[in-house]
Amino acid sequence: MTIVDLAKIASAIFAGVSVLVAIFIYRKNSEREYFANIRRKFVRYRSLVSEANEIFQEIGLVEVGAKISEKLRLLCPSDYSTNQIQEFFYDEENADFIRQAIYLGLGESSTVHRAKKIARELDQLNSELVEPFPITKVTLGILTAYFTAMTDTLSSGELIDNIFETVREKKEEYEPHSEDELLHPDLVFRQMAIYITLFHVDFANEHGEKMLCQVERILNIITHNYELKSDGALRKLRKLEKKKLPEYKETADTISEGKKVLFEYLKFYKSDLDSEDWDDLVESKTLLESAFPVDTEDA
Repeated sequence: MTIVDLAKIASAIFAGVSVLVAIFIYRKNSEREYFANIRRKFVRYRSLVSEANEIFQEIGLVEVGAKISEKLRLLCPSDYSTNQIQEFFYDEENADFIRQAIYLGLGESSTVHRAKKIARELDQLNSELVEPFPITKVTLGILTAYFTAMTDTLSSGELIDNIFETVREKKEEYEPHSEDELLHPDLVFRQMAIYITLFHVDFANEHGEKMLCQVERILNIITHNYELKSDGALRKLRKLEKKKLPEYKETADTISEGKKVLFEYLKFYKSDLDSEDWDDLVESKTLLESAFPVDTEDA
């Protein structure tokens, strides 16, 4: 074998090694970017959940009340006196028009629009976790369903429509007032906006304190734990979640179903969390259950 032959063999070996090294580097870089993207998703998830917990604060609900009141004002003839306005809203024949005005106001509310957009983005982020972390996908889906349910309730218009329906049913109980005791017609609608706002605030505060705060607390513990993992640790967790998935219920299509299986999913994280985070997680889960107990008859 000549020197030329040896050189050709060495060159071929070097070329082969170079290809293997290039493939290794490419795969390493691809994996690094893949897990970096996963971390960004968890960061975004936490940011959206934080915003979700704040969006139904009073300042946002003032805007909702103002939008509904504005549409109700346009519905009522502008030359009506205060007594005529009252009679207009008492009249059962106007119920469909009032309901439509409520829906139109909600449809123009930036608060409602933002809440729905957050719900959609959370759902999209959640669906993107199916392949890498299927157990975490279901866990986060169970938790964010609470915010989605609250958004659906506040944006449906049913709460406010029920108020008007109750007033119509009980109109005979209201004492008539003299003109001197009545508000100016424009102030009637401002007062209506305040009342709608306060009604929504009471509803949001009750559920926000009992539900969304605990949901956010649990979500933060889980997502932050994943954000801090190295690529190698995330790779192991990905394999573990896929291996363990058959042991879990794969879906929880309703909040009721989610409440029943939530703790089983949360126990997956116990060995990976420090004792303080695990205690906080269990505490929040308990507070969430005490606010909305599972109906054992449906189990």
